[in-house]
Amino acid sequence: MNQLLSASFWTPGRRWLIWGLFLAALTAGLLRPEPVSLADEMLPHEAIFSAFKTVHITAFALLVVLTAWLRVSSRTRWLMLAGVSAYAMLTEYLQNFVPTRTASWWDVGFNHVGIALGLAISWRCWQGLPFRARSESATAYRESAGPQALEPQPERV
Repeated sequence: MNQLLSASFWTPGRRWLIWGLFLAALTAGLLRPEPVSLADEMLPHEAIFSAFKTVHITAFALLVVLTAWLRVSSRTRWLMLAGVSAYAMLTEYLQNFVPTRTASWWDVGFNHVGIALGLAISWRCWQGLPFRARSESATAYRESAGPQALEPQPERV
């Protein structure tokens, strides 16, 4: 388990592999008829719309976070974001040719809400900064501010 948490374990090749596998799974989910059939069988009719839209948003947010996680130049990362946007539109168009699926501008919008959410979550990486846990940043602040940062401050009136 410790090896999975170590930065040296997550080589660029492994990151690309995870990104590629996720993209392949997402493509299969978007361009196959089975998700609609399964939803019809398993979910109440009233829940289908919100379930599908939640999946659209979550999947594209995760794709953007995984894109930010790749070890590429800032320029390449932004070009890949444009590619993710184009992919969101292309897969929606291609659903016209899949039985039980239909294309929808609403879905393109939901995909882009997911893209925006993923961008917000991983904004540090899009700026060229590494992901950093809050606890690490709080610890770094306390260490740089010295012991006075931990002392209660008198209230100002």
